Amino acid sequence: MRICFISPYLLRFPRGIERCNIDLANAMARLGESVSILTWNEPGGKLISPLDPEVRLYKVPYVRYLQEKWAIPFYAAHLIAHRYDAVVIFFAGHGEAEGLWLARKFRSVPIYVILGYPYELVPRRYEEFRRFGLDRALISILPVSPALKPKIEEFFGREALVIPNGVDTTLFDPTKADDSSLRKHLGIGPEDPVLLTVAALEERKGVQHMIAALPTLLESGLPVHYVVLGDGPYRPELEALAARLGVSGSVRFVGIQSDVQPYYKMASVSVLLSYGDAFPAVLLETWAMGVPLMVSRRDPYPSIVPEGIGYMVDETDSGAVKETLIPLLVSRELRQRIGQRVRRHAEETYSWPTVASRYREVFASGS
Repeated sequence: MRICFISPYLLRFPRGIERCNIDLANAMARLGESVSILTWNEPGGKLISPLDPEVRLYKVPYVRYLQEKWAIPFYAAHLIAHRYDAVVIFFAGHGEAEGLWLARKFRSVPIYVILGYPYELVPRRYEEFRRFGLDRALISILPVSPALKPKIEEFFGREALVIPNGVDTTLFDPTKADDSSLRKHLGIGPEDPVLLTVAALEERKGVQHMIAALPTLLESGLPVHYVVLGDGPYRPELEALAARLGVSGSVRFVGIQSDVQPYYKMASVSVLLSYGDAFPAVLLETWAMGVPLMVSRRDPYPSIVPEGIGYMVDETDSGAVKETLIPLLVSRELRQRIGQRVRRHAEETYSWPTVASRYREVFASGS
């Protein structure tokens, strides 16, 4: 099969959507499919992770403020010149709707959409699919999480098929990572327990709830460190909160890091007290690295975190957060037992070859 992904921000943002696009494209290519990606060129832009040599990358020429407009004829011309068995989009409002409409004037274009963002969070992104009748032209609508499915089906008025995100279990492998130099660099002792959050620093990501629970957690006498990997507009407020609660010495904001495996290796527990996500790549990376997981009881976690594979808490209840974490931080044996279980869960259910095979079945069936 010949498969084309349209992903405008592949060279601009290190987000989950772009990472998953690259990983899925690589996995499809390794299954023997012919894969291309159309993206916007960016001065100084670079990929968040490497592409397989068999994946072709086509760049919309950089035209500064007119990039979105220039993408329209670029997409149309490319899709008219190349016959694909599946054209996969993630958005509609960056030239996709117009470009696909124009291309369809000249040839049939089989269009699929992968949706990884909740309607409630960005309703305007969904409304964009109604431009130029794109919503009616879609062959399949593919949300990445069961939590997204009801609202998506209501919006499009048709059935959607959930296919989850995947994870590279060969890259995220605890046996290949070493955290000794990282601990030394951060001033964290070799046996000190570490809590880790990997997230954009926005209020909905819930980092403030873990910071709020730190004082009561530190009262237990454990030398706990909280490492926050990521950046964003909410960072000053989080730093101010840590200072106000007197826990700044136990919190480390390390910004965005390209090599995240040592951080997972260092972590005793991965903490995701967020809401409004679809299927965070961080969750899958946590499982693949064999790290115990604590999440909020908010969507999407109840539908994607099975019992025994993660702990769910009321993120606003500092006492509940402490009670959940203490046994995990105290017992290395418990962490190792859970780690083996979640690693196996990632390998069996979410490895990219497994996930890519499901997409291939959908594209091959034309439904």
